[in-house]
Amino acid sequence: MGLFKNKQNLSETVLVIGVYGISDGRDSASADVFCRISQDIAELKEEYSIGTILIAGDFNAVRGGEDSSSGHTQTPRTSQAINDLLERHHLRDIAESTGKMFHTWHRPGASKQSSRIDFIFTSATAPVFFKQTETIFDHAMLMGDIGIVRDHKSPNIKDFILGSDEYLIRVGEQISKVAGEYGFVCGLRRTPEMSGVGGRVEREEGDGGVRATATS
Repeated sequence: MGLFKNKQNLSETVLVIGVYGISDGRDSASADVFCRISQDIAELKEEYSIGTILIAGDFNAVRGGEDSSSGHTQTPRTSQAINDLLERHHLRDIAESTGKMFHTWHRPGASKQSSRIDFIFTSATAPVFFKQTETIFDHAMLMGDIGIVRDHKSPNIKDFILGSDEYLIRVGEQISKVAGEYGFVCGLRRTPEMSGVGGRVEREEGDGGVRATATS
């Protein structure tokens, strides 16, 4: 959760919330998460001049039966809490707004089980862009534009986490585990050396993304 200034209107604050919902089917605990988020938003509204709210992530719950291949929700209290969140804070589901309510999660294998459990919600009223792209993983990638202009100025201080060697090594190791022999995945090229521990990472940026090469 974070508060940011709108570059187009410095008197307006943008509230951004990232979500990863409870995944073990505990309906009561999962519902409590979204009730707390709703209450946190209400309290922040009282303290700050929040003009736009953006909530996105893997909710691990559907909004209703139409979002599941089974035709019903296994966590009804959570689904209700999510819908109450939208209603209370006047948010819209941009996949619904753009008529692209495709399932975002597909169980690997031949079961054909799928659901729409990844969402982008916003209070922005301007027309939005929304795109869903299938990936090699079990979740689709969602992209949205809610009409707030990005600041294209180069940051004065380089982000330590994204620029750190340790981060690139660990990302390379994780991608190596799940991506097998795929080539470029998520902008990082898998190299045999990335399966080791330690060493040095060379970071190269170009039109193809970022390539990290680890050497001992």
